Amino acid sequence: MMEVSTIEVKLAKYAASSRIVIIVLQILFNYLLPDHDAKDVFLPPLSSSLVLPLDHVFGTVLDGFYRWDGVHFIHIAENGYVFENNLPFLPLYPLLVRGLAGAVGVPLAGLVSAHYVLLLSALLVNVAVFALATVALYRLTVALSADASLAVTTALLFIINPATIFMSAPYSEPLFALLVFSGMTLFERGKTLLASLVFGLATVTRANGLLLIGFPLFARLKMLVSSSMNVTADKKNITWINSIALAAISVITLAPAVLDVALTAAPFLLYQYYVFQRFCEPPGAVTVPARLITYGQSHNYSVVGHFHPSWCDERLPVSYSAVQAKYWNLGLLAYAQLKQLPNFLLAAPMILLCVRAALCFYRRRRVLCRHLGLWHRDDVPHFGFSSDHVFPYVCYCLVLVVAGLLFMHVQILTRLISASCPVVYWYLAADIIQNFNRTPRKSKAKPRVSSASLSSQESCTAISYLFQHLDLRRFLSYLWSTFSVEMRLCVVYFVGYALVGTCLFVNFLPWT
Repeated sequence: MMEVSTIEVKLAKYAASSRIVIIVLQILFNYLLPDHDAKDVFLPPLSSSLVLPLDHVFGTVLDGFYRWDGVHFIHIAENGYVFENNLPFLPLYPLLVRGLAGAVGVPLAGLVSAHYVLLLSALLVNVAVFALATVALYRLTVALSADASLAVTTALLFIINPATIFMSAPYSEPLFALLVFSGMTLFERGKTLLASLVFGLATVTRANGLLLIGFPLFARLKMLVSSSMNVTADKKNITWINSIALAAISVITLAPAVLDVALTAAPFLLYQYYVFQRFCEPPGAVTVPARLITYGQSHNYSVVGHFHPSWCDERLPVSYSAVQAKYWNLGLLAYAQLKQLPNFLLAAPMILLCVRAALCFYRRRRVLCRHLGLWHRDDVPHFGFSSDHVFPYVCYCLVLVVAGLLFMHVQILTRLISASCPVVYWYLAADIIQNFNRTPRKSKAKPRVSSASLSSQESCTAISYLFQHLDLRRFLSYLWSTFSVEMRLCVVYFVGYALVGTCLFVNFLPWT
């Protein structure tokens, strides 16, 4: 068996290559179809109207990515937080784009405008980060299951995920995926404090990163339950010494949980403090370019230094929820309207996949689920998607679905889950491997695999071996031949959403 690092390199190459495909499709769709005249979208004036020699070339390649939320991120990278409706777009991703643009812009000075330097930098960041996120998901799956075939299949599904356009456009999803999967890997390896630190970076990439606090808290609680059961194992001989020991164990085990919560939440809270300091200062305290002031006034966007936000006077002046409610009408069941039915249908396939994955895990591990994943008495070992370790990820997935249905624009669940929820990929990958193992080993259909070259585990599941030793076309062709009808429909859903989403997104049509 080849070294794991070889698989990681191959996965990273395929992930980066997939971005090239999306770039080509974006150029093609943007050229062939006219842009939709979207009303009331955020399109602030550029810093300069001067057209430089290579702007047309870069515009042909990159203009299709400058859409929807991507406009906010590019604007923040260039100008900082000027408009109140920029505030929900958290700072880590635009900071990375701005930092890379400083280096990319040096050789392109005088040839390409700052706008296209930023767009190019955003694309480069996302291509690199998406490749790293693919490797991070592979490592997470190996850490959880010790199954290279499950890990390879999971990573390949992530590469073709239905929200793939958002992994190339200037959105924070690929960075969020990298941080989430890396933090989860640390969590699986027992490095809870480091995991909390990485999750903290995720909270200043996307606000729903705050839900990741549940992972370190679950780990601490599980340790407490395990330790408590050891102390109270002999129920007939529980003494006051046992009681003191139990209290001490509770304090020692749960005390680090406070630090876990602090490390995870602190970056987001610091950002909220920065926003409060910047936007709640007296009018005129912040200097804003005249072009942006004029744009804000003409489009009814509140400009920093020229208004006093109402949320500044709240007992807890948190801008995020207040701005979301003001500009996007977000709130409890605010999206539950008949006219939003198409958006619920758009999100339905991903929601159904999450529910099916959760039900599948519950059917396999009923006792574990009934004990909230904290303890069980099953002497039979479980691996892969049935592993004990999968339980908190299933819970996280369901929490995302419920939060999306109750509080968010439901259509974003497709990209939100695609970028942060490995359970969907594990569920599908496990089904692929199961069908692979059931497929008769016909010499005409199956590439020859030397049993001497495989470990005992891979002799049953040779997907990782085939991935390493076949070119991508032959590998995918054979794998497709083993798929069930249901799995083929899932792949069609993934690829179909990727194609349709790219087409609609680059032409300013609503998508997830």
